Parts: sequence; C-alpha cells; structure tokens
Amino acid sequence: MRPAAVLALIALAGCGGSTAPSGTGAKEAARTYFEALTRADDPAAYSQVAAESRKRVNVDRFAALARTYRQGLGFHPAAVHVTSCDERGDTAIAHVTLTGAGSHRHRYKDAVTLRREPDGWRVELAATFGRPVAR
Repeated sequence: MRPAAVLALIALAGCGGSTAPSGTGAKEAARTYFEALTRADDPAAYSQVAAESRKRVNVDRFAALARTYRQGLGFHPAAVHVTSCDERGDTAIAHVTLTGAGSHRHRYKDAVTLRREPDGWRVELAATFGRPVAR
C-alpha cells in the first residue's frame, strides 16, 4: 500500500473515535433543564427557558406549573436520559426519559423543542406544560 493511502486511512480512522460532529449544545441544554426541573430547582430550570416562553410565563407561574408537572409524574425522578436530540438549524427536538426507583421501576418519556438564542440553546415551553398528565 502506498504511504499516502496509509496516511489517508489513518486520518479517516482517527484514534478510534467518530469524525461526526458532536452537536452544538442542544442536548446538554435539554439535560440541564430537566435535571433542574426534576430536582425542583425552579430558578435554574427557568433560566433554561426560551425568551418567547418567558414572555408568556413568568417565573412564579413557571414554578407553579413545574410543581404540577412533577406531581403528575407520580414518582421522584432519579435520572435524566436524553435519548435523542435532532438539531436542524436553530431548532432542535430532544427526547428525554426520566427514571426513578421505588417499589416498581418508574419511567416517563417527554420531549421538548429548543431554540438557539444568542446566548445558547433554550427550551420552549409547550402550551401543555404543567397540565396534569392523563394516565
């Protein structure tokens, strides 16, 4: 094999890692939001909310909606798993699974839309955020 071909293969393979882009931070923003939300740190969760959503929902209303959201889960989440995050331009959709322990294993799946703002990715609150979940 020619030395140039060997170098090209090494460059493509790297050090065993992927050469695909790792994302722009939307996945991390979703994780940060849900981690704060599930540990009842409403100010930290609200800091991850997009500007348009903040115009509709102030911090006090957010805290009340977040409390209803947590109560509707029916368990205390111990872990947040962002199972996928599809970024398309300045919009992303993150799929999240919340899990917790107890007499039965508990799991809740959710999804959020994120928008890229000048200071980073932020979560858009759905119109249904904080409404009781029908089980």
